[in-house]
Amino acid sequence: MRCRLLRHCDVYRDGRSERILGDVLREDIDRSEVTVATKAGRRLDPHTTEGYTEANLRQFVDRSRENLGVDVLPVRLPDEPVPL
Repeated sequence: MRCRLLRHCDVYRDGRSERILGDVLREDIDRSEVTVATKAGRRLDPHTTEGYTEANLRQFVDRSRENLGVDVLPVRLPDEPVPL
């Protein structure tokens, strides 16, 4: 069985684990073979659903894209329920 979805979070080891995964993606994995999903929101202070604004989510996405060394994150998961 092969792993095709790699789920991560921007707060694991303060982003270090995303950077390590980014290194592995650049060196050892055919990117067409996997999808990277990462969670966001634990950096909010205070950590409330109201903090899940577009501006905050853009900051989380940009940081994770930089950590992972990717241009696009096809899946971004909020770390709390977000009101619609």
